[in-house]
Amino acid sequence: GGERILAPRPGVLGVVPVRGSLKPELMEPHHDIDAHFKRHERFLVIPCVCKRERELQYGHSCEKPMKRCGFIGLPPQTPLGENVLDREAASKLLDELSQSGHVQLAFYGFTMGAETPQFVGTCNCCSCCCGVLHGQKISGAAEGPQRSNYRAVIDEEKCISCGVCVERCPVDAIFDDESSMKSKVERAKCIGCGVCVIGCASEAIEMVPVSAEEWF
Repeated sequence: GGERILAPRPGVLGVVPVRGSLKPELMEPHHDIDAHFKRHERFLVIPCVCKRERELQYGHSCEKPMKRCGFIGLPPQTPLGENVLDREAASKLLDELSQSGHVQLAFYGFTMGAETPQFVGTCNCCSCCCGVLHGQKISGAAEGPQRSNYRAVIDEEKCISCGVCVERCPVDAIFDDESSMKSKVERAKCIGCGVCVIGCASEAIEMVPVSAEEWF
């Protein structure tokens, strides 16, 4: 029944392009992470359940941070603590996670006075441990998370074929094309996370909207 749970857009849990990867004119309320941070002063950030599960199951996990999920807004009077961060600390942590290649699997909801679903929190998933992001690889699921409404496109004239985007892509959707000596995106695999965009020093990659036929 997963396809029925995840079909509404924005969905219960779906990829949202990381901060800085989406042009402002393409921004929708459920993409606007900065607006979410402005709405709250305190944020709950918790350990990643997928990473914890791998440690318990196999005795080890990847080297990426454990505390990386949630970013749920809390009442301003909530005391700061190990898992409760102020706006500045939470925003900084989210940027660090994005820069290190984490995919934002956002969840959406209605906040006071909102007419459409808004960004209310996010898991920040690695390509090593996440059972949702890599459901196909880990458990044989037919689909992973709901993809964003965008796909990465590489400008071959700007591309210097440095290989950074190939290395950063969490779903192996980017490859080096030997015939053109440029990096290319395998569109059917791309989930629209934007991780490649913020890692491209030559600014050769951008996120572009896709048609409804390419939605999850």
